[in-house]
Amino acid sequence: LEIDPRAAAMASFALSMEACELDRRYLRREERANPRIVCLRPAEIAEEELAELPMLAARGKLLDAMAHMGECGSLFVPEPADLEALRAAENELDARAAGGDLLAAAPLEQVSAMLANCEPLAETYDCVIANPPYMGSSNMDKWLAAWTKKHYSDSKRDLCTCFIERGFSLAKPDGYSAMITMQSWMFLGSFEALREKMLKERSIASMAHLGTRAFGSIGGEVVATTATVYCNAPSEEPASYLRLVDFEGEEPKEQAIREAVANPTCGWFYRRPAKAFKSIPGTPIAYWASEAMICAFCNMESLNAVAFVLQGLATGDNDRFLRLWWETCENVLHRFGLCESAEESCTWYPCDKGGERRKWYGNLEWVINWRSDGQEIRSFPGAVIRNPTFYLKEGLTWGMISSGSFSMRYVPSGSIFTNAGLRVAHKEDIGVSLFLILGAMNSSVVQEALSFIAPTMNYTNGDVGKVPIPRSNNESRIESAVEKLIDLSRRDYDAFETSWDYRRSPLVGGPE
Repeated sequence: LEIDPRAAAMASFALSMEACELDRRYLRREERANPRIVCLRPAEIAEEELAELPMLAARGKLLDAMAHMGECGSLFVPEPADLEALRAAENELDARAAGGDLLAAAPLEQVSAMLANCEPLAETYDCVIANPPYMGSSNMDKWLAAWTKKHYSDSKRDLCTCFIERGFSLAKPDGYSAMITMQSWMFLGSFEALREKMLKERSIASMAHLGTRAFGSIGGEVVATTATVYCNAPSEEPASYLRLVDFEGEEPKEQAIREAVANPTCGWFYRRPAKAFKSIPGTPIAYWASEAMICAFCNMESLNAVAFVLQGLATGDNDRFLRLWWETCENVLHRFGLCESAEESCTWYPCDKGGERRKWYGNLEWVINWRSDGQEIRSFPGAVIRNPTFYLKEGLTWGMISSGSFSMRYVPSGSIFTNAGLRVAHKEDIGVSLFLILGAMNSSVVQEALSFIAPTMNYTNGDVGKVPIPRSNNESRIESAVEKLIDLSRRDYDAFETSWDYRRSPLVGGPE
């Protein structure tokens, strides 16, 4: 199934060459299996012609899809009534054309094209194999974005995920669908409904998680892909997974696949049942998660349960409301903890705005105009104020965007947090120390958990809030260790001139 004539011709040639590889006499045989290539073509019928075809005029969804077949292609699912209407219209127009009606030729051609489109789309197949197009909803035109939103509500964020869902309706019951797609559907929250539906009504048979640089001939440094075989029936049997994301290049990934087939104990071959994913919030396809990690999600409280995990304000114009602290010359609140409310005498307040990867303490470079409780920002049309009751209170922060591993820092009272520097705040009724949370969040265990909850460069409050927080009989010892780490990190940060607590370079020596 193709929407481009040239691609359809190339597909026919490629399949024929595959057949020749298996049978040298293939092209010379009188009786042979030929590729059945369907090129889906847009087709429209004029309104005045539709007036004489009431059986088609009532099929608005069909006519709309046929007119945009070059966009939706095989994502369209014809109804039985669509085929009945098209066949009835074809018979009527064919009879009119045979009777000498010259005006029947044009609509007959269009109806025949519609029927040629719909018949293969209405069939089901033993196997559906595809390398579907990748296109995020933000890049779709207005018609396609609205159409996918209506017909593929669980997978509308990308064309390739719409094709994953469509593959199941093209496959026979207990049939298979195999596709190379972007890996985003495996983890992102926007595809959670798709994953849950898939694991409930269908199943994964096998997956080669390719990652980036999987196809050297076309480039692939940016797009991370996965090749998955789905079964069109639910199953509790463990599926096979190959984790190839750490292999660089097409040839090393191919060699790794062959080695895993020959040696399942290679270290990148996994077997996981669907129920393992259902234990993790958001149902990510985290096939490499250990049994201990899965138990942690099942048995431990999440960060959301023991603390507030919050998104901060958006100024709407950072150039107007934000400054680096050394760019201000008066009315600056230089220290944390000097006040618990916005005083009239203070204009610039410390501001959490993410920054480079740094644990425990630091990245305190920005200040925000919060004079008179943020009066100017609150009145600005583009600003969005979120969770103001937690402003100026102590907490923990991290940068929402990071090209490296996750890192969290302690923030004393007296600062404002933004949508780029998010905040963990204390829940007094729970009584879990911020230092205990900070120790857990900066551990390698949480980094591993975030590798499948938040596998991209974005660490949102929704994703971070799902992390399990362990409790221990040695919590006071952990808190003491974290306090020391914060103090060491503070001393290190204050050794640089960009810290407002800088006194002298440690190279000079002597007391601070």
